[in-house]
Amino acid sequence: MGAAPGVPHQAPPSPPPGPGVIPPFVGPPVEKRFGPLVISLAVGGVLLLICTIGGILGGYWLSDALQEEANGRSRAVVTDYLQAWRDEDYETAYNLLCEQRRRLLTREEFETDLTSQGDLVAFRIYDVEVRRTRYAVPVDLEFADGSTEMEVFYPVAEATENGVDWRVC
Repeated sequence: MGAAPGVPHQAPPSPPPGPGVIPPFVGPPVEKRFGPLVISLAVGGVLLLICTIGGILGGYWLSDALQEEANGRSRAVVTDYLQAWRDEDYETAYNLLCEQRRRLLTREEFETDLTSQGDLVAFRIYDVEVRRTRYAVPVDLEFADGSTEMEVFYPVAEATENGVDWRVC
């Protein structure tokens, strides 16, 4: 670079001579201890491990709790349906049918269908099974004439104006 026109060329000032000279920029301090870094990484690793294990266990617990809830509701709706059938409360039994079945059968057709099977006197509900993506509730039905029948009911959760209700399909 040259000097501006009309201004004599000047060299930058030289540092003062002698001991105790302070350089214009101080370099960053150099720390050679790795102890704090190792401790920080170890603590971070332990916290990550705890969070990962907690997430896995929490997810398992949540899945198990939801499964138990669905099993309980499946059994309950099938029990209510069969009690209504046994007590000849066909209106309640019809209202516990899923929307799909109610579209296929009128209440009168439904009542005729149930009465043609005979008088239900007892039933035994077995453990809820998961078949593909549906819940299945196997039931032994006992009729007044002494005959028995094994039937499988498929409860489903349906959205209603009151939230979600379980129905027999």
